Amino acid sequence: MPTQPKPYKVRCEKCNYSTTVRPRSDCLDPKDLTKQICPTCKLIMPQVPMNLLDRFKLTFTS
Repeated sequence: MPTQPKPYKVRCEKCNYSTTVRPRSDCLDPKDLTKQICPTCKLIMPQVPMNLLDRFKLTFTS
């Protein structure tokens, strides 16, 4: 049975811009992949572990 993927955080190593990616379903969408590119540097952002504050924010945002 399909399950929703867990959210993850990506961060740019050059400018430290970060965002949390929350896929809507188990099907990959091109919009999910574009979130992994830094809007300022245009570099691919690697996945980093989420800290406690990030997890706290996810519980109160939809």
